[in-house]
Amino acid sequence: MSANERGHYPIPQIGVELGIWQGEYDEMNLPWLCWWDSEGNLLLIGEERAEKERLRAERERLRAQQE
Repeated sequence: MSANERGHYPIPQIGVELGIWQGEYDEMNLPWLCWWDSEGNLLLIGEERAEKERLRAERERLRAQQE
């Protein structure tokens, strides 16, 4: 199997790619094995999705409060 132009390994049957992401997670800066969608967008794990949604809701609450 060959890597694509992003350096990921596509799995077309399920529309995802597997590859290495370098960054900080759980207070450790390491290369991490991660999933991306077929367009190259990093797929978040459950905890990350929940935190992203919490931050979005908080921004919306602050916006509504200012209005």
